[in-house]
Amino acid sequence: MQFTPEQEEFRAVVRDFARRRIAPHAETWDREHTFPTDVVLEMGELGLFGLVFPERWGGADAGMTTLCLAIEEIGRVDQAIAFKCADMAVALETSRLATYEAARLYDAGRPYRRSAAIAKLAASEAGVTAARDATQVFGGYGFMDETPVSRFYRDAKILEIGEGTSEIQRLVISREYGLPV
Repeated sequence: MQFTPEQEEFRAVVRDFARRRIAPHAETWDREHTFPTDVVLEMGELGLFGLVFPERWGGADAGMTTLCLAIEEIGRVDQAIAFKCADMAVALETSRLATYEAARLYDAGRPYRRSAAIAKLAASEAGVTAARDATQVFGGYGFMDETPVSRFYRDAKILEIGEGTSEIQRLVISREYGLPV
């Protein structure tokens, strides 16, 4: 898509603002459920809230394309949720591979105790971490019984307790490696 020189210049200004004023703090704001009033006021000073309104009403009369550019640049720096999802995917795939390895060893009649303990520990902790992060992403709604996220956290947490606690799995793994415990 082709943008005007003015749009490209505005995009650069918004990108710089987002990198300096939003990116370093976005995860903290999300985690602490704070509203960055000072940053929002700065966004107003940049004219971000009046882009599509006519100049006679105090807007910039810049059009929807310029608004889309601004939204894209601001959204680009807020990667906290995307990174959480990527971490969840890594933990899920790691747990899945560990589980299949333990099952393969068992089916082959080979020693599997260490692999099973690793799979159990990895999967249960990954589940709890993913559920905790999902609760954080959903904010206050994540704690409400009416949402599935709160149930996911409760269900995942029991995985660290049932069938041997995470501490027991660590003990098994340590002993399997011949470590003093």
